[in-house]
Amino acid sequence: MPALHWVSFAHFRGVIAHPPGPASAPVVVLRDGNVWDADRPAAAVGVRRGQNWAAVRTLCPGAERRTFDPVGALPALEAAWDVLAAASAVVEPDAAGRPDAYLAWRDPSPPLPEIRSLLATTAKRLPHVDLAIGLGPTRLTAAAACPPDGGFGTVAHGGEAAFLAPRPLRDLVEQGLIAPALHRRLLHLGLQCCGQLAALPEAAVRARFGRDGLRLRELCRGRDDRPVRALYPPPVVTRRRRFADGLPASAWAAAAADLARKAAAGLAPGQGTRALSLRGAFGEASRSWKTPHSAAAVLGRAAAEVAARFATGGLRLTEVLEVRLEALAPIPIAALHLLPPRIGEAGPQRPAIDDLLARLPRGRLRRGSSVPTSYETLLAMLDPWRDAR
Repeated sequence: MPALHWVSFAHFRGVIAHPPGPASAPVVVLRDGNVWDADRPAAAVGVRRGQNWAAVRTLCPGAERRTFDPVGALPALEAAWDVLAAASAVVEPDAAGRPDAYLAWRDPSPPLPEIRSLLATTAKRLPHVDLAIGLGPTRLTAAAACPPDGGFGTVAHGGEAAFLAPRPLRDLVEQGLIAPALHRRLLHLGLQCCGQLAALPEAAVRARFGRDGLRLRELCRGRDDRPVRALYPPPVVTRRRRFADGLPASAWAAAAADLARKAAAGLAPGQGTRALSLRGAFGEASRSWKTPHSAAAVLGRAAAEVAARFATGGLRLTEVLEVRLEALAPIPIAALHLLPPRIGEAGPQRPAIDDLLARLPRGRLRRGSSVPTSYETLLAMLDPWRDAR
C-alpha cells in the first residue's frame, strides 16, 4: 500500500449545536460539564471547547445550554463526514463524537484543490458551520496547523520540527499524547515547549523519562508515525451470491443470514449499519434501526426475518441473493452495555459492575484527577474504539 504523504485535521464548529434555538440565544453543547461544541454566535464572544459552564455564563450570559447526546448528534456528524468523504477516501472521525476528523492522501503533491473544494462545499451545504483545516505530513502537525477560528493552515514536509518547536507541551496534553503527570514533571524541569524537549540528548531523556519520554521526544521532533485509519466506510457494504440451479424458498432465510454475517465482517472498526436491504427474485425488502448495529448475529437474524416474509409466497426459486448494509455510521459508546455478565448467575444476567469496581481502590474512583487512574483504565477497557485507534 502506498504511503500517506499528507494528513489533514478538520474541525467543524457548530455542527452539533444546529439547529439553533431562538435567534437571540447562542447555543452551547456540554459534555461532562465542559464545552463540547458551540455555534457561531457563542464562538464570536469567546466560547471555546473545554471551558466550563461558569466561564460560558460569564462570556455569554444568555447562552442556551444543551447536553451532548451521541445518538442525536449522529445525523449532524454524518452530514459532516459526508462532506469530508467527497475530498478524501481516507477519513477517520473522532472516536469520542467530537466534530473532528483526520483525512489522508497518498498523492505526493499537496491536496490544495481538494481542500479549497472542501471549504467551498462546507459553506454551501452546512452554512451554519465554521470549518477549520490543518494540513501537514503527520497527524500531530496537521492538528497543530489547524486555525482555532476557522480557515486553513499548513506545514510543509521537512518543516515539522521547526513548526512544533515554539508550541507549548500543553497542546499535546489536550490531544492525549502526554499524561498530565509527565507534563508536570517536564514543567518542573523548565521544559515548556516542544523545541526544548526535542533538543535534549536521547540518552538523557531515556534515563529520566523512559520509553514515554523517548516517544514524546520523537513527536516533538516532528516524527509521528500514527496512521490515519479509514474508519469512514464506503456508502454501502454488499455481499452477493448466485445460485446456478436456483435457491428454494425454504433455504432463503439461512442463506440471507449467512450473507448478512459476511457483510458485517466488511464493516470498518467501530462502525455499524442502520439499514439492511435484501434483494432476490422476490424483489427488495429492508429493515432499519434508529441506532447502528454491527454484530453479525443481530444482522444475520434481521436478514433471516426479512427473507422469511417471502418464503411463503408464490415464488419457489431465486437465482441471486444480495444483502446491502446502508446508512453506515459510528457506533455510540455505551459503556454499561459492554460490561461482561456474571457467569453462572441465576435469573436474568446483569452486568458485573460491582465485580469490576470492587477491584479498584475507593479513593481513586473519581474522574478529573491529575494522573491516570484505575477508573480511567476501566473506561479505556470498555471503549469499543480502542482497537480502532
